Amino acid sequence: MDPRTAMAPIESDAGVIPVPPLPTYGASGHDLTLVRMMLECTPIERIRQIESAAQSLLELRRAFEQTRVPADPPRVPPRQG
Repeated sequence: MDPRTAMAPIESDAGVIPVPPLPTYGASGHDLTLVRMMLECTPIERIRQIESAAQSLLELRRAFEQTRVPADPPRVPPRQG
């Protein structure tokens, strides 16, 4: 059975009702699993995840700035003699 088209049954008073699986990607191509994952978190958990991501980006920026070569490095005159 193809998991993309499989129906997950739900039990109710009327019996077992098949429910189609939720899509993985939205119409514009965004990952709906990430949206669902964030919606399962509490607001405080979401803030902590965002703060962690922001901190990681700041660390990457600092590391990049320390190793970056200037866009127009100073020219060294050729040796004579």
